[in-house]
Amino acid sequence: MTLGGYDSSRFEPGNLSTPFSPIDARDLTVQVRSITSGDEQLLASPIASFLDSTVPYIYLPMPACTAFENTFGIIWNETSQLYLMNDTQH
Repeated sequence: MTLGGYDSSRFEPGNLSTPFSPIDARDLTVQVRSITSGDEQLLASPIASFLDSTVPYIYLPMPACTAFENTFGIIWNETSQLYLMNDTQH
């Protein structure tokens, strides 16, 4: 997910609107319906994901993280608390 922009090659123009809660104090969340890599499903079921505009991350359930690890060969870095990729993986 890219916060603050979009990948124009994946954008399909249309009349789309995204309703938000009228309650200002409510957390901003989006429903993530699926994440795929080719034909492989990386998210077992839809999740509600909290959007925090101060960080460029999306937090996924552990089974989805494991699917990303297996699919892309990434390894969790405990020190940085992030998945890091080398130049080949990138």
